[in-house]
Amino acid sequence: MPGYANRVITLPFPELSEPGDNVHVVIRNPRLMSADELRSAGGSGPEDAERLAEAQAAVAAGQEVPDDLVTDKDAKRGYALVAKLVIGWHVYDATSTEEDMPLLDLPATVESVGKLPMEILTAIMEQVGKATPRPTPTDGTSTTS
Repeated sequence: MPGYANRVITLPFPELSEPGDNVHVVIRNPRLMSADELRSAGGSGPEDAERLAEAQAAVAAGQEVPDDLVTDKDAKRGYALVAKLVIGWHVYDATSTEEDMPLLDLPATVESVGKLPMEILTAIMEQVGKATPRPTPTDGTSTTS
């Protein structure tokens, strides 16, 4: 069958699973999506790229992200991107206080993505990060030797 290989990625979360359970997420491979499709899903434009890159760098360095770098609007755009990527999952509502946590329904929505544990959101966004190039410095410095 013609087409790209590895069109989907299954992310298992055995450490979040009870015995006999299979917590996992199946996403479209973001590396096989067009740049326009990724941008439209997240809704961010070039004006946001530098600010969001700063926030990602702070997280990667283990620093606290300043409040002015990431807004609620950014989170909603990120949730919209994740919702567009998700094609299947067996995950629970992390906001639930019930003894038996309810499963989240499909299709994924901005609201349901907002109920995922951070570990799952982080794993999905790591896949997106592998697909999107880092912005080049705008201060005249070069990353080449």
